[in-house]
Amino acid sequence: MTDSTDWLVVGDFNFMRYSDNRNRAGGNVQDMLSFNDAIRAQALVEIPLKGRNFTWSNMQQAPLLDKLDWAFSSESWTLQYPNTLAIPLAKPISDHCPCVFKVGTAIPKSTIFRF
Repeated sequence: MTDSTDWLVVGDFNFMRYSDNRNRAGGNVQDMLSFNDAIRAQALVEIPLKGRNFTWSNMQQAPLLDKLDWAFSSESWTLQYPNTLAIPLAKPISDHCPCVFKVGTAIPKSTIFRF
């Protein structure tokens, strides 16, 4: 997308980007490559997930954990709001982790003026 509009795309993509997006070996490498190709083709910027490595669990005794839920922004969003974070919430009933977004700018704090 070459649009300069600020936007986010967020959701359960059901794809991992990297093999370390899972707590044990596995995952379809071709799916990872295709997902990353699509991200690059659209010039998406990943929004960091603070404090959690995985967003999905199969909810078994020895759970399989994956990061399948992603948040991306346009490059113009990242320039406008460079401190945007995805903050995970407690998982209620779903096998996915809900998130809220903290949107911040890089406006410097004012300094104390003394004379």
